[in-house]
Amino acid sequence: MTRIALVTGASRGIGHAISVRLAKNGYRVVCGFNSNANASSLLVEELKNEGCEAMAIQISVESRMSVAEALEQIHSKWGPIEV
Repeated sequence: MTRIALVTGASRGIGHAISVRLAKNGYRVVCGFNSNANASSLLVEELKNEGCEAMAIQISVESRMSVAEALEQIHSKWGPIEV
């Protein structure tokens, strides 16, 4: 079973680097973004081109509703998040 990781702020900086590392370590990576959908889409394509499973999802960690909705979407597509 492939482990699933959610990385918030994945579209830039440390979040981007963490997403790449997790993908290289065999995780399915959910690239969370708040406002930069384009950068997240580019990251997902980058990871997929490397043979990794990835998807982008909009999430605002400041909103419980946003977090709950994102977790439900991830769980229904891939299962429970481990990281």
